[in-house]
Amino acid sequence: MTELADRGRTFDRMVDTARALRDLDGAEVLILGCAGMAGYRRDIEAATGLPVVEPCEVAVAIALGRIALTLTHRRDR
Repeated sequence: MTELADRGRTFDRMVDTARALRDLDGAEVLILGCAGMAGYRRDIEAATGLPVVEPCEVAVAIALGRIALTLTHRRDR
């Protein structure tokens, strides 16, 4: 987590890793590993051409979707 403090260095390393995953391993989508990486999502998408999933954003989207559909986690409703 402390390495995330140097934004430029962190971004470069993340893009290098993302490109290796794309080019060497055939990754078609990237999933970030922690909330501290959320601010890099769009930039990594732009640098790699791959969709990037940020888990905290996904959790919020799911919660909002359930609210919009008036769904609940309780079985008695």
